[in-house]
Amino acid sequence: MSSQPTELGYRPRHGGSHQKHGLSDAQNALYWREWNAAKVALIATGQLPAIGAATHNAARHQIHRDALDGRDVSHADFSNEDFDKVLAAFRAISAPTDLDAQLRAQGQPLLRANYQARALAARLTGAGHGSAAVTSYLDGVVRQMRLDGRLAGDAPAAFGHLNDVDEVKKVVVALELQTRRNAKRATRPRQEELFAF
Repeated sequence: MSSQPTELGYRPRHGGSHQKHGLSDAQNALYWREWNAAKVALIATGQLPAIGAATHNAARHQIHRDALDGRDVSHADFSNEDFDKVLAAFRAISAPTDLDAQLRAQGQPLLRANYQARALAARLTGAGHGSAAVTSYLDGVVRQMRLDGRLAGDAPAAFGHLNDVDEVKKVVVALELQTRRNAKRATRPRQEELFAF
């Protein structure tokens, strides 16, 4: 998995939603670009003085706290979830009438999970990331998981129609398990190799 074909880049996640990992280069560049746009809007509306790095830094961290339920986290330590929330807050300031931009930032967890599932399916099938083979494989995984009760019974039968990030993450977990199983099989010697003299 190299990079996600969205504006945010891709950082694989393991563990809790607030695990520290640092931002990718693309995320860091986007963070500063969005902060600068928000800062310009705050200055233009008189909510922030034009000069004053310390004041600007304090305002930026106040936006972090507001977006992150009171937690003051350095952007270098953001989880992907933190990053998305702060980006949405910056965009609410810089482009308050552009609801699409704010919703795009909030929708990143689903995009990341979809990307991760497609990347794992591509690895498992040996097909291209956006290929029909990957889509077909994912649809089959979703159908089987619905039959097994691992996905909600009212979940769509096609992977591309899953809009609940938690359901997509369940598919990702199933694909990760299959990837590990395949890796174990590949490293195990075959029966005939064990008894070759």
